[in-house]
Amino acid sequence: MIREPGKRSYRIAAPVESSAAQVSPPTPTPSPDQSASRLFTVLKELKANNVPWAEILERVRHEFGVELTKDQVKTLVR
Repeated sequence: MIREPGKRSYRIAAPVESSAAQVSPPTPTPSPDQSASRLFTVLKELKANNVPWAEILERVRHEFGVELTKDQVKTLVR
């Protein structure tokens, strides 16, 4: 293949067959219940058992992935 100076050559790729039909969708992994109703239930149980605020805040952060302040948790528990 002879190329003229200053000209670019391009190679056209052959069409690729879609393998999407052959791949099955990933099976969903069961995730823990992170619903608001469960959060309220956990908060009320912890408060009823006189668990310290720091521990309640840490558990909410760990189990629900939400960082709340002490005042926010107090409001939710009422």
